[in-house]
Amino acid sequence: MKVLKWLDDNIEKYIIIIITSAMTILLFLSIVFRFLLHLPLAWTEEISLYGLVWLCYFGASLAIKNNSHLKMEIITTYLNKKWKKVFDILSDILFFIFAAFIMFYVTKLTIDVGQRGAVSAVLHTPKWIPYLGVPVAFLLMIIRLIQNIIKSIKEINDMNKELK
Repeated sequence: MKVLKWLDDNIEKYIIIIITSAMTILLFLSIVFRFLLHLPLAWTEEISLYGLVWLCYFGASLAIKNNSHLKMEIITTYLNKKWKKVFDILSDILFFIFAAFIMFYVTKLTIDVGQRGAVSAVLHTPKWIPYLGVPVAFLLMIIRLIQNIIKSIKEINDMNKELK
């Protein structure tokens, strides 16, 4: 149970730390090899490109978890706390529908790429491997959205209990 709690609290952070560290090291190596040794390393750029894609989507999941993703607050600014939570739930439900839709089609795309046997240009690794990060990140986004919806519903229920 402690492992699941730790994963729930930290999975996106550590994925982002690992990807950012790997990209920094690989791009530094690429620069050193290109300008000092005159031997360009194309594979470092390919890995960094895939890493950047993963970084964006896992970063979006972390933003949802921390409730710091982009929002339009022009309407909710003038509402009381209860109605802000209602709009947060509505927003999260709409985002959930969008994320589920994207996850479904990106998963189909990843499976299709795997079945076709496509390989990356430089490393010649199966392309489904770098593609896999996107549906996994969207799955994490969906989990985080469900957690936010449940948390918001509990907060509304607590507000209602306080009023009684």
